Amino acid sequence: MTNKNILIFLPDVLRPRGGGPSTFIYNLRTALEKVSKDKIGSDTFVTRNYVLHFVHAGIKKDLANIKKDKHSLLKEFLNPPYKMIKKFVENSPLIYFLFSLNFRMKKLILDKLGIIKRCEVLYCPDGFSIYYMKRYLKDNFENKIKLLQIHSPDDIVNELKKVSEFYSTKNIFNKLLHHIFPFEKFSYINNLGIQSTNYFVYPCKEAIEVHLKTNKEIKKFYDLSPDKFLYCPTGAFPLVVNKKREEIRKVLGFKESDFLVIFIGRHNEYKGFDILFEAIKNLRKNYKDIYLVSAGKGPLIEKFKGDREAGKIWKYIGFIENVGDYINACDVHCIPNRESYFDIGLIESLSVGIPIITTNVGGHRFFKDKSKGIFLINTEAKELMDAIIKVKSLKEAEREKLKKENKKLYQSNFTLEKFAQNFLEMIDTVLKENN
Repeated sequence: MTNKNILIFLPDVLRPRGGGPSTFIYNLRTALEKVSKDKIGSDTFVTRNYVLHFVHAGIKKDLANIKKDKHSLLKEFLNPPYKMIKKFVENSPLIYFLFSLNFRMKKLILDKLGIIKRCEVLYCPDGFSIYYMKRYLKDNFENKIKLLQIHSPDDIVNELKKVSEFYSTKNIFNKLLHHIFPFEKFSYINNLGIQSTNYFVYPCKEAIEVHLKTNKEIKKFYDLSPDKFLYCPTGAFPLVVNKKREEIRKVLGFKESDFLVIFIGRHNEYKGFDILFEAIKNLRKNYKDIYLVSAGKGPLIEKFKGDREAGKIWKYIGFIENVGDYINACDVHCIPNRESYFDIGLIESLSVGIPIITTNVGGHRFFKDKSKGIFLINTEAKELMDAIIKVKSLKEAEREKLKKENKKLYQSNFTLEKFAQNFLEMIDTVLKENN
């Protein structure tokens, strides 16, 4: 039987932490390497009757190298005036987006055009990638099977616009650029890519919900051809716990008897950080041993740092590498999204076993009745408060039982090996339909 060539494309670096397509495809690459029977070069694996080609902009395993990536890209494109204008553009998501799209993406496609032409299936993370594949492959494009898995819950250009607006507040260059940037043009290009797609890939059926609200092109496609939507449940590395619970608590300045609620991710309204902060603030009126620990970035950090109660109830730890240590040191992980695609952080927390409180929206609805250690609530501060108190009131033996259930759910559904199996079965289905 002739081997089928499959392309997995990402116009960005792969990274083990940070979320989005970079972490997703890093995990997928590791998963498929684990189950492959042969390896051809560093990014080509053979398994079953598939040759899997990963095309990306490199692997950045630690935070320092991830930060350098933006600067090196700018330097390559702007040298020699790089140093002079660096201070204006290094914090601009719009500049980075333009260079990634018009420099890195095109370069990747052109450098690997021979491989791409051989591939029967093109798996991409955004409409831009498919648009440029079509542009450079020309007549060779139509006979390809195009799979699209978008990781941004909002429309990607709309999300870029929001992020740009946040970063433009303290930089006059970014502020001006935000006002003249052709967002509509890039929405048009992205939509052309979406329209050229054959299949849309989601981690579960419930995850489609958010895109039906935020992307007209995807909703139109779903209304006409729901059978062209495929489901491939995500997998993730189990989080590593290197340090004891009491050691991390000591570093954070908490006692063993304190009840710690952890939040990890973007501190914004979409992720519901404001709901969680207000819930903790209200709970503290009656429970002085409840505290909030949070990691990540986002616009609400500065806002809530100004709250006069913040210093008493909230420990902000920034961007962390050893996530497993901090989750293990806390008592409950809260993920209070107003909308949800499918949170990889939830899967990672399952591997540690910590009880999880999350909202009954989008992809998180997939977890209903999957484990007693996952508490699904509505997006209201009162329900969140009640759920936190419910976990707090559990006896040690009951918490251990929930911990075991969550670990069992991870082992049976979300390991890297299971992820590889899900992905290969999806490719089986696509190729069978198109024979």
